Amino acid sequence: MRGIIVLLVVAGGLSATAREYVVRGVADPEPDLLARALSNDDGLLLLTSPLTTRKAYLAAVAERTALALQRAGYPDAKAAATIEAGGDGGRVVVDVVPGPRFTAAGIAVAGLPDDLAADLRSWLKSQRPPPDAVPQSVDADGGWSGVRWVDHRGQPASLEPPLWSRGQPAACDPHHLRDLRTAIARFLRDHGRFAAARAVEKPASTGPRCDVSLERDPAEATLSISFADLPPPAVLREIEVAPASRTTAAALGDLLGATVGAAVTEHDRLSWQETLRATGR
Repeated sequence: MRGIIVLLVVAGGLSATAREYVVRGVADPEPDLLARALSNDDGLLLLTSPLTTRKAYLAAVAERTALALQRAGYPDAKAAATIEAGGDGGRVVVDVVPGPRFTAAGIAVAGLPDDLAADLRSWLKSQRPPPDAVPQSVDADGGWSGVRWVDHRGQPASLEPPLWSRGQPAACDPHHLRDLRTAIARFLRDHGRFAAARAVEKPASTGPRCDVSLERDPAEATLSISFADLPPPAVLREIEVAPASRTTAAALGDLLGATVGAAVTEHDRLSWQETLRATGR
């Protein structure tokens, strides 16, 4: 009986051979590029096994294609996948109804002070250092000074690409919107708004709130970010050291340049951590 069940599963599943993809119904992005992305998708490759039903596999192909089109600025994109039989096991044909395409317009921010709102817009439209990068002050010849970002090895950190570029396709897939929320939360921590950052990462029905959405007009989409009940910036309440430590809270504060009662940001935390590491503590 067990052998019969296995035979039925194999007969209703898919072969593990590589498949050819054909995308129809959209001109930009180029269908060949979309087809190549589908053929190189590790998740789809794992689904081409005898244990995967054809229905589940084709649904996954359609979902991946729709997500790719949403990333390219088609928020209402629909896709359907079928298999055309052939001597090589068949090819997967994906028919697309892309719907209207939107380009990125501006970023509207409500619920933040004007200077902080301007910094947030700039943050999302610019390259950003990775989350674990440490800021270091740099003083160069000629009186120029600034900040550079280094990784845990002390090497220059590679910057992440902008999340919102005016005039480019307005990415609207769920993954990109989640990346936006992550970047907003990080921005808030970098400005000492730790409680607000937690509310962005884990939205709740009460307390601080951050709503992120796309406001569409006929051809453009505005990124709308709205804050409510934003807590004040954090301050350093206390410096604690272990009872058996060979230093004191006052000495540690002097070493780190940390002052109880002063505003504190994520940049401060990273800098303090790097200072302790560099001094062997």
